[in-house]
Amino acid sequence: MKVLILKPQYKSKIWGSAYFKKKLDTALEDKIGEMWTASAHQSGDLKIGNGALAGQTLSAVYRNYPKLFNYPALSDFPVLVKIIATAADLSIQVHPDDCYAEKHENDSGKTEGWLILDAAPAARIVYGHRAANKAEFTALLTAGCYERLLNYQLVKPGEFYPIFAGTVHTIGKNIVLLEIQQSSDVTYRLYDYDRLDLNGRKRPLHIDKALDVIKYQPVAPVRNLFSVSGRETVIWDNPYFKAILLNVADKYRFPAFPFYAIATVVAGTFVVENEKVTFGNSFIVTALSFPLTITGSGRIVLTVPQKP
Repeated sequence: MKVLILKPQYKSKIWGSAYFKKKLDTALEDKIGEMWTASAHQSGDLKIGNGALAGQTLSAVYRNYPKLFNYPALSDFPVLVKIIATAADLSIQVHPDDCYAEKHENDSGKTEGWLILDAAPAARIVYGHRAANKAEFTALLTAGCYERLLNYQLVKPGEFYPIFAGTVHTIGKNIVLLEIQQSSDVTYRLYDYDRLDLNGRKRPLHIDKALDVIKYQPVAPVRNLFSVSGRETVIWDNPYFKAILLNVADKYRFPAFPFYAIATVVAGTFVVENEKVTFGNSFIVTALSFPLTITGSGRIVLTVPQKP
């Protein structure tokens, strides 16, 4: 098979919104926070939606059909892609790197990147912090001086934020973004506004582990990708994946990849191997795909895993 079209999973969240219900499916809940669009993680193992492998999970296909991926043997599919839509702020949080996560969580670390797709005029995120060291961070956190401690930043559609493991961050309310990340579900919460979950309990915090993994260095610079007119623009090239923004006006011919690539539609509609693919949906361009041409217009984010 040239292409594996993935069926998304929707995740209800305490901070979720009606965005997906209004835009994609009126049968969805009102508080969906995440649309997992490319994942083989145990917390959201997506199914194939087309062809001879339809109905099988991505993890099973990845394990049983290695020629489709041509990727060095690994136990898990390495990348996870999701769309996030918020009606309230997420917790103040941080993710561990690979070494810490493997030792303490039996999981991989979590480096991720955010492409802002939509945002209210005053929408903001937390992108890093202002403390010089662990002692200063701990003192300001304990005192609840979040505006002094955290680097709040207004966001606009098209901006891309690289979130390396160890970066303190959160997504604010009224934001829609694409998140590309390592295939991990490990999050350490520093603060959650004392809010209660559906069972009337506060969600757990992970202060000690968070303080272990926080980095004390400047965050990476931000770029606005929607202002770029080129057909192919590299968004981010890091040790885990390379992300590329495709601006497609009519049709696009995919190049040959050393392994495989994940294509996620963030605007517009495309026809891929006689199947219609719209906003939020992902398809895997397999290692057997070349040549592959799709038709349509809009924006696609292409995620290519790096050699481990």
